[in-house]
Amino acid sequence: MWCKFPIRENPDKPGLEHAAYVLQVSGVPAGGYAALMAYTTSQLLPDPLPVGVRRFDVLEARQLGHKKAFLLYSGRLALVPVNSDYFPHLETPTHGIIGHAPIALRASLKDAAIELTRRRPEAIERLGPLWPGKQPR
Repeated sequence: MWCKFPIRENPDKPGLEHAAYVLQVSGVPAGGYAALMAYTTSQLLPDPLPVGVRRFDVLEARQLGHKKAFLLYSGRLALVPVNSDYFPHLETPTHGIIGHAPIALRASLKDAAIELTRRRPEAIERLGPLWPGKQPR
């Protein structure tokens, strides 16, 4: 999905427009919704990949609506409000959605993020303003 994924230098604010993978959307106590997103990049790395990084080759990428191969980082996560500040294409006919992952892939990606969080919490980069216990900057 096209979004303004937060960057390390300013983690609580929308970043530049970027393709990210939405792991989950849920309601928040104050009202509205929050999206948990994983970072993606088309800047490929050689093998072996770091822990929590999954490669999508060109064929897999095309099946998901992308034009070229990419990496998904299940350890670089953003928890952000679902609003036009972070999702500038919400009001368009496509809502900024690039493609849809099959159910099995969605479950696998979510499980990978959960497992990485459990086994190596120090490896998780938490961006965005909505993490529990986070102090506003």
